[in-house]
Amino acid sequence: MKTPLVSVLIPLYNAEKYLSECLDSVIAQTYKNIEIIIVNDGSTDNSLDIAERYAKRYSYIKVYSQENSGAASARNKAFTLSSGKYIQYFDADDIFHPEKIASQIEALRQYDFHSLIVATGKWARFYGSIEGVMLKPQTTYKSYNQPLLFLQEAWANSHYMIGQSWLISRKMKELAGEWDTKISVVDDGVFFARVAYNAEKIVYVPESIVYWRQDNINSLSKNISRKGMESHFTACKSYLDLVKKDIDFPGLKYALATEYSKFIFRAYPAYMDLVKEAEKILNHLGYDKPLPIPTRKFRLSEKLIGFYPSARIFGMKDKFMKRLRGRKG
Repeated sequence: MKTPLVSVLIPLYNAEKYLSECLDSVIAQTYKNIEIIIVNDGSTDNSLDIAERYAKRYSYIKVYSQENSGAASARNKAFTLSSGKYIQYFDADDIFHPEKIASQIEALRQYDFHSLIVATGKWARFYGSIEGVMLKPQTTYKSYNQPLLFLQEAWANSHYMIGQSWLISRKMKELAGEWDTKISVVDDGVFFARVAYNAEKIVYVPESIVYWRQDNINSLSKNISRKGMESHFTACKSYLDLVKKDIDFPGLKYALATEYSKFIFRAYPAYMDLVKEAEKILNHLGYDKPLPIPTRKFRLSEKLIGFYPSARIFGMKDKFMKRLRGRKG
């Protein structure tokens, strides 16, 4: 398997402003043995027209449509329509570095393309343009021979590996199962937690870079509606269920408590019933109050005025910044 086919799977919903830049970055990959499977999830803008124009120009781009069912459903469908030995999930508003896939394929080649060894890389948030984007260090920027340690460190430090950063074998995808269509927020976190849990090794490839767009107001990660918060809570429970039999792994209870604390931070004070449910789980994990969110500013505020007053203040600030960015966009 010298150059395995890589299937790039893209769910598409109302991304007309960003889709061309996204697809151009995939087409520009130095690794050329790829197919691009786009599943239009009931877009109401010109996204489908743009995708179909690309499909006419490039034979390896295939476009399909379904009624609006959510990104997870579109990803599940895209997988069934793909044929690659390796699977690359991507979003229609993000951008690849030209060496993203090639560098990971080369790293996996060193392990004879073992199906239970997966690759990750670097990623950076960006607004509008990737020009001058800074790649900040992350705790998880390293290889793991013990993938459970990856989960513990990712959850405890809020240093995630976004879904677009991973390159996984087809067999690994099948082991991880389908994307959970009941989860619209943090769905990639849940899916790739299952990937990490089932992996034999996670190989970190620093040359592999993804740029994650933050100025798309339609992004599901920004969903703080009741439905969005219920989805986030379900995601937290999925993490706990995944590692329940390994709960005594060093630091794992703390890491899970940090995840629930981050949920409380987002849900407070709008959804107090969900906050109370999360507090109960924190108690079962051995914590009588939420843990400070792992950022320097929040930790300082929490020490001075407590978790909940700090959560209210930081939540108001986040909402203001999102409205400001939305107006600039």
